[in-house]
Amino acid sequence: TVTDEHDPVMNQFLQNNTIMSSIKLDREPAPKYTTEQPSTSQELNKEDDIPAWICSKLQQAPLYGIPRVTGELCEKYIWSNKDLEENEFSLKKDPIRSMAYHPHRNMIAFADENDIVYVYEKKEKADGWSRKVLTHQFMRNITCIEWKKRARGTLAVGCQKGVCVWNIGHESSGADNVDSTSMNYLCSPGHENISSIGWDPTPGSHLLAVTSGTISTIMVYDTLSLSTMPLKRIGKGNLLLRWSPSGRWIYVATKSGTSRMWDTLDWTYKELNNPPGLWVQSACWAPNSRSLLISMHGKSDVHMIYWASSSNAAEICHEKVYSAVPAPDNVTGDDAYVGDSIKELVLCPDTGRRLAVIFDNSPTIALYAVDVDSPLTLKNKSALTKIGNIHNTLVNLPNLSTSLDSNRKPVHISLSTRFTTSNTLATLYDNDIVNFTPIIP
Repeated sequence: TVTDEHDPVMNQFLQNNTIMSSIKLDREPAPKYTTEQPSTSQELNKEDDIPAWICSKLQQAPLYGIPRVTGELCEKYIWSNKDLEENEFSLKKDPIRSMAYHPHRNMIAFADENDIVYVYEKKEKADGWSRKVLTHQFMRNITCIEWKKRARGTLAVGCQKGVCVWNIGHESSGADNVDSTSMNYLCSPGHENISSIGWDPTPGSHLLAVTSGTISTIMVYDTLSLSTMPLKRIGKGNLLLRWSPSGRWIYVATKSGTSRMWDTLDWTYKELNNPPGLWVQSACWAPNSRSLLISMHGKSDVHMIYWASSSNAAEICHEKVYSAVPAPDNVTGDDAYVGDSIKELVLCPDTGRRLAVIFDNSPTIALYAVDVDSPLTLKNKSALTKIGNIHNTLVNLPNLSTSLDSNRKPVHISLSTRFTTSNTLATLYDNDIVNFTPIIP
């Protein structure tokens, strides 16, 4: 069910179309990899026992499309040297660590705790979804995934030691039934424990920005020319990165209580201070790249970073625009609270007029109307208006329509672009059920 506090027309639409479809993730057991020993004839570097030819290769460019033997040597001499640092970087505890909706196709990807990526695509001429499973020995401790904009099926997967860039193709319809899916691997010495990734959405660009949870340097890979540009800064690491839809700005939240807004025109940045003692939990750009909505870890407030007038970095402002006060949910009962600390927030990627929010320890999804023009007159009106709460109590699986346990909580949410008359909100629950709900823009 959906409750709407302000728009009866939208409420009627959502009440009649609560669940468009559902899928149950069919997950695989954890893969087991074996690593062959490198040849004893390889020349070794006396200082750190890494083959000298690999050292020079790493200094020149990232390992991109590397031969199999090179990957084995990296496994032997690089990967085993340093484990994850406790208290500095930790993996998400959810069984599904990341979820990403394709920017312009009805396709969604999931990365789970077994370091397997699942890609589900809606069948065009039949009901149901097709499934593709992606595994590789380099995909260890997956933290994040993101689709490349303006690409048919390019998916970046952030891992412990680097980024796996998958190019997902169709299986041929001929007798050979060949799968054209391939993977390229990106890594740089010392840049490990990947925390966030972001593709440059500019047409024709092949840039991928990558942050680490243990060092503050940002690596910008050109996946076409195979070059690397490090943006070096001192610090303990970064939490998340969001590249603006226009391609000009990169927002990076650090672990030191500050954020940086990078201008890609000249690769300078402005440092922004978070509220004292807080760090960023989630963030999403407005489609016009004029504002950014963020939430803080352990808080229910929504903040906005925006440009007061010009597009100059000096004009960036930061204000709290909404606070979801914890209160009993009158639909699900007294024990379910809406307004606990925000877990994730997402905006409609094409209009920016709808914001969906999930909270820790709550089964409810809150839906807000966003005034996209509000940054220019933020002092005079509210940027967010509560529409209502979404309670996905039904599950619409093929040949089965049943109820969802009221104790099930959303783990991840993602909003698609508008395929027909509405956007689609994908909600992943902690029992591997994914519900798809239409949202009027």
